[in-house]
Amino acid sequence: MLQPSDCTLGGAFRYAHRLRQVGVADRHWFLVPLLFCSQPQIHEITHRSAIMSDEIAHEAVKNVVIKPGHAVPASNIAVLNTLQNSDARVILRIARLEETAMIRGIDIVTIPVRNQDTALKFYTEKLGFKVATNQYFGEGKQRWIELLIPGAESRLALFTPEGFENRIGGFQPVTFRCDDVYATAEGLKSRGVKLASEPKKEVWGTMAKFRDPDGNEFVFSSK
Repeated sequence: MLQPSDCTLGGAFRYAHRLRQVGVADRHWFLVPLLFCSQPQIHEITHRSAIMSDEIAHEAVKNVVIKPGHAVPASNIAVLNTLQNSDARVILRIARLEETAMIRGIDIVTIPVRNQDTALKFYTEKLGFKVATNQYFGEGKQRWIELLIPGAESRLALFTPEGFENRIGGFQPVTFRCDDVYATAEGLKSRGVKLASEPKKEVWGTMAKFRDPDGNEFVFSSK
């Protein structure tokens, strides 16, 4: 049984092998003294709890492996097997929620267009994009066209929500990536794509702009 003097981060791990328990990292470090000791250890001079957030860094622990495929920083430690199953699930659920509750990237970028058929022909035939979705919705009153860029995860939607027609035309805040701006510019012009600006070098790389049939202008760049 753990003694009050062992209610520290290091103490919990020193007894882990005897209890046949596995360490699990969790941001709620304050659970350790509550779960493993009948009374929290208080420093005789400072009258503070033995486990302090600014003291955890002094523990010689880098990472704790919960199970294959799960390694997390050991900033806060608890011992798993002394917990009830429901308590263990709560702790793991909190850790997983912190991992999953993050934005991972851009899924779809919408390009406002006047005529979807004209735009679809341009982006597939001139730029080489592929059709992922082309179907009607909303009782057949609206049409959703979604395009894939070969080799990329992000998608484009040729769609203009009702009331946002004023966004069609002009510079669009979207930058396409290519391997060589000069070669790409020549390839686009050979297929009849109009450039809004010729390639030029900047401090961050090389860029140019092209224009679609609706007058939307886009930057394409390379390092």
